[in-house]
Amino acid sequence: MTSVFRGALFSLLLLVAPTINAERLPIKTYTTADGLPRDYVTRIVQDSKGFLWFCTIEGLSRFDGYEFKNYGIDQGLPSRYINDFLETRDGVYWVASNEGLCRFDPDPLKPAGDKVNEQRKRFVPHLTKAGSSAVGALVLFQDRQGTVWCGADHGLYQLEMVNGQWTLSLTEVVPNTEDVVSIAEDRQGYLWLLTSYAVYRYRAGSVVERYAAEEGLSNTLKFQTMITDRECHIWVSTWHG
Repeated sequence: MTSVFRGALFSLLLLVAPTINAERLPIKTYTTADGLPRDYVTRIVQDSKGFLWFCTIEGLSRFDGYEFKNYGIDQGLPSRYINDFLETRDGVYWVASNEGLCRFDPDPLKPAGDKVNEQRKRFVPHLTKAGSSAVGALVLFQDRQGTVWCGADHGLYQLEMVNGQWTLSLTEVVPNTEDVVSIAEDRQGYLWLLTSYAVYRYRAGSVVERYAAEEGLSNTLKFQTMITDRECHIWVSTWHG
């Protein structure tokens, strides 16, 4: 290859590169006109089968790439307002709503002719009330040990399979006066819990650590969500930064 040809090729690549980088991806908007139950989407989750699940303020919706299949109160949801959706590593589906936590049964119907069970609901409630008050289930998370955690509007719940049955218990990790809005796990196996007032770090057998205004968090910010990065830094998003 001559130096003149190499120079011409290099110049051509320089001209093409900005064109490639500037290429804009197509965007398609999905609304109620396409079958979505409501245009207000609170969360999007993809399951192991590739389906997209949309949590909305008018129910839960599954999208297969072509059409939406919607689930609401008529199918057993305790509330229209859905906050989170989780598929565990064992393939169990959980749904967090403003009126509690429920397990999703994808095929609740018995064989034809079974009149007793034909009207079974698709959503099995596991947490709807704490005393006389309804529980708002806000966020779901499965840790490395397989334990499922449910952040609620008054504390943190632990969900485990015991002797073939799901058991749900309110923990003392976070005061039940605080709502858990986000959950993350770092490489050391610590859970990080974000509430409206503080950040908590927890691991079984260790002391719970609380980080609030005294450690530099503003007590006037509205916390939204939280993640841990590869260097174990904790990132917290708020309404103001």
